[in-house]
Amino acid sequence: MQFYTRIEPSPGAYTWIGGKMVKLYDCVVAQAEKMNESSQLIGFNKKEGLLITTADGVIGIKVLQPEGKKKMDAAAYWAGNYTDHCIAVGKKEEC
Repeated sequence: MQFYTRIEPSPGAYTWIGGKMVKLYDCVVAQAEKMNESSQLIGFNKKEGLLITTADGVIGIKVLQPEGKKKMDAAAYWAGNYTDHCIAVGKKEEC
């Protein structure tokens, strides 16, 4: 995915976080182990960004663009959007 986003001006992936569409620009594999639960925002760290579980492991989203906003790094998104309630990932509706 990193290679694709470096040669294409538009993102190759998007998802829904907290009921809003988010375009993904820079992602990394944070953990390549099977997970029991997928599509959950489980945290944030400076190295890998927003950590989201998938069926095949955990991905880190470093750069993203929330619906109707400019592209931003994960730290800025986390600072302005983190709440202590459930955040649905990959679904248009909220938890």
